[in-house]
Formats: sequence, structure tokens, C-alpha cells
Amino acid sequence: MSAQDRPVPPDGDTSPSENVGLPWGLIGQIGQIALVLLALGAAGFGLYECAQVGRFEVIYRDELGGKPLPLATQWVIAYRAGFMTGSLFVACAAIATFGLRERWQAIGALVALLMAGVLIGLFVKCALTMPFVVIIKQMGHG
Repeated sequence: MSAQDRPVPPDGDTSPSENVGLPWGLIGQIGQIALVLLALGAAGFGLYECAQVGRFEVIYRDELGGKPLPLATQWVIAYRAGFMTGSLFVACAAIATFGLRERWQAIGALVALLMAGVLIGLFVKCALTMPFVVIIKQMGHG
């Protein structure tokens, strides 16, 4: 059946109806918004963990009594401003991806920012919980 053999709709519209379906541009925008929200959540997780550094520092000073902390914990305590800045950068850069024209560039940047935000948060969380192993060992020998 050719295009000329198709019946004409009653309203007189002769345009083909092949473009009817899902608006892929809208789906891409929703996906980008979802990735931005995930990246903001990952940055929030990193900021939350960085906000806990002071509390853990007091606990370790009281419980360990001057014993050295693991190196990762020392880094997090010494460079907490850097970790917070990294988390804030992830949040700001995620929002800035709305300015990118190419959708694939925005999605690639958002995936990288999402991974960076999660890694920052997990590193700080692991570094802050490492000294508890030492405290638990002391309780077992004490």
C-alpha cells in the first residue's frame, strides 16, 4: 500500500502519522534531571559525612588517649575542608550540566560526578569508622 492509496482522514490531515509515539527529547530531559538529582544526593551524602568529622575527632581523642589514628583518618581530619569543597563542587557541577548543549556530554559528566560524589562520601565514612576497630580491640584486651 503506497502513501497515495491510504485513506484520507476526515479532518483533511494528509500528514503521515509515523511520528506519533514517545517524545524522546522529553525522556532525555527527564533522565538528565534524574541524574542531576542522584548527583546532588551523592554530594549531600559526602557533605553529611564531612559534617561528622568534628564529632568523630572528639570521640577518638577521648577514647584513644593519644594513640595514632590510621592514615586515612588523619587525612580526613586534616583536609576536611578539601573533602567538603569536593562535595560542593560535585553539586555545583551537576547543576551546571543543564548548560551543556549535547545531551551525551551532560550524561557523561553526570555519571562521572555521581561516581565522584559517592567515592568522596564512602572514603570519608570508611576513614571515620576505621579507628573503631582499634577501640574494639582495646576493649577486648582491657
